[in-house]
Amino acid sequence: MILREQKRFEGFYAQHLCALKLQGLSASRLDVYARAVRRIAKRYDCCPDQLTLAQLKIYFTELVNSILRARSKLIVMTCNSAGCIS
Repeated sequence: MILREQKRFEGFYAQHLCALKLQGLSASRLDVYARAVRRIAKRYDCCPDQLTLAQLKIYFTELVNSILRARSKLIVMTCNSAGCIS
């Protein structure tokens, strides 16, 4: 991001954090929401308020798909005295 854009992002980001804190969210929930804003800004290298609806749809579709792929690779095994059951 160019310097002017970075400063603009930092101002919006500070407002975002303040709004989340005022909602009384837990620290972990606040961190998740704040990280999401930082990630999308980094991905598109711009302030999130300048993203188009199409860009947001692409980003969140890719995010959901990556989560689903990761879950499908996870094999949970339960072991008992007879052996492991998948």
